[in-house]
Amino acid sequence: KWPEDVQGILRLKAAFYLALKEELESMHITAKVNINFLDIARNGFVFRLRFHVPKEEKLRAGNISFWVPCSGAELKVQTVILPYVSSHLSSLSLQHSAYPLTVRFLKHWVSIHCLSNYIPDIFCELVVAHIFLSATAHSTPQTATAGFLRVLSFLSSFDWNLYPLLINFNHELISETLELYTNFMNTRSSYPDACIACPQNELSDLTRDSPTKSSLNILKRLAEKSLSNTNSLDSVFKPNTTSYNVIIHLKRSQTGRSPTDNPSQHHAKSSHFPVVEYEPARLYVEELSRAYGQLCLFLYNRYAPSVVGVVMKRAGNGEVKFTVNGSMAKVRTEGGMVKNNLDAMLSDFDLMGKGLVQNIEVLDLEI
Repeated sequence: KWPEDVQGILRLKAAFYLALKEELESMHITAKVNINFLDIARNGFVFRLRFHVPKEEKLRAGNISFWVPCSGAELKVQTVILPYVSSHLSSLSLQHSAYPLTVRFLKHWVSIHCLSNYIPDIFCELVVAHIFLSATAHSTPQTATAGFLRVLSFLSSFDWNLYPLLINFNHELISETLELYTNFMNTRSSYPDACIACPQNELSDLTRDSPTKSSLNILKRLAEKSLSNTNSLDSVFKPNTTSYNVIIHLKRSQTGRSPTDNPSQHHAKSSHFPVVEYEPARLYVEELSRAYGQLCLFLYNRYAPSVVGVVMKRAGNGEVKFTVNGSMAKVRTEGGMVKNNLDAMLSDFDLMGKGLVQNIEVLDLEI
């Protein structure tokens, strides 16, 4: 019987993870225990196992602490919604051989344009799933190129503010859910900016935090531009850095990523557990976003993070009246107003990325 408190459940799950780790190691399978999950290394890949205890979701509500690092809603996404949706996406990839490569094309396109910090992987996977599921038998994309072009067309035309995206895996969306979205505009504020509903994800929990409205607008403009250059796919996958105000160059040897990495070739015969979630560039961009997210956009390629592009938000520049909440990185002007202290910001960018940042290139700060 599972305990009635969160800490007790976590301890019991950790005991299960330890017992399972010992069993796996007796079969010469490397595993690593965390209080919230068990990582299993096999053939160069790492699989993460979590136990799902239904009562834990309610017990975690409003109880965030060191022992309880995520809420009940976040736990439901990790242990119920995401595995369920992933199983449907896996089935879809078996039905349509072009689906997996189309997803890879889209993720590569998003990352090449340095939107890794704003467009989550699950958004890409669900949008591509919609393209394949909504097509008729005679118009289903047969190649990844055709599927990718159709995805770009969809992204360039779909209005996320007016419509939800309904993905009805195996027609499992119940009539009550479909009826819920008939009055979508009347309750628009209660849904995410990118509302994607599917079985077990009826309220779009998977895209609750991102992408945001501004990210979707950027994605739409990029899709429109890419469609106008489809005569050469190389140009579609070429980033445009002309809009950057600052480029932060990173030390490639410290990013933990290589564009030529093949996971199946690493650690295949090693008894040591591979390093996982070592992404200094991602952590650096997240820290920059927490500190200066109100003033700047920080763009980077998650899969080959050689630079971080900084775009100043025009609404946050210029002289403004002093406020306590808006005093971050501000300097007083002669007229008693305040403006962004750009020198201090550049110094912080360098200091926060000490050991990771190679140099900072200033392109245009006169905005």
